[in-house]
Amino acid sequence: MSLVEKILVGVGVWLLISFVSDGFGEGQGSLKVEGLWKRCDSVTKCSNVTICRDGICRCPNGFFGRMCEPHPPIHKIVTMEDHPWVIVNRSCLSSGNVNKTSCRSSPCYTGFLVELLHAMYQYGGRNLDNCTIQEVSAFRSNQNSNGSFTKDDVMNIVSGEEADLALVPINASRGYKNIRKTYPVAMNIKMNDYYSLVFPYNSKLADSLNYTFHVVVT
Repeated sequence: MSLVEKILVGVGVWLLISFVSDGFGEGQGSLKVEGLWKRCDSVTKCSNVTICRDGICRCPNGFFGRMCEPHPPIHKIVTMEDHPWVIVNRSCLSSGNVNKTSCRSSPCYTGFLVELLHAMYQYGGRNLDNCTIQEVSAFRSNQNSNGSFTKDDVMNIVSGEEADLALVPINASRGYKNIRKTYPVAMNIKMNDYYSLVFPYNSKLADSLNYTFHVVVT
């Protein structure tokens, strides 16, 4: 059973992870250049800055893209509870156990997207050590007086560049201004909906996480 399959079984939902193999990330273009993703072995070597791992030429850990550049850091993540994607442990938060400096080691947030983010960190991202993960209500841009927040509030935070990443499932076909989306990372088979992660419009994180996601699932 693959890592992703274990995650899916763990959250108890039927989801299909999808990936576009010949180019991903807005503006990234095809990655079938510079020897990236080509097959390799003891005879067939990788070229340029790529390395042979699991029989495929990849960037070294901590790097991504056609030129194998460093992954951009993630400093702020905005999220909201949405079972089974993101599950918030209120008792954990109130106890003070939340790690305020590392998004990869907070026990108060679980769920499919959280586990996927941790897996992507493990397999090359390494950009979650100096970041915070907070719910929508913690961000100042929200003028919602009744305390009932929606994904539109999350999008306002991201488009205003108050957070580097929205850790919520966003319908890939839904249009929002001033944001970028990854290619779909999951599909709800019953609903026939595809879901993406979103970032501020000028962020390189879409390309970075698409690359790392490909490493996780292949």
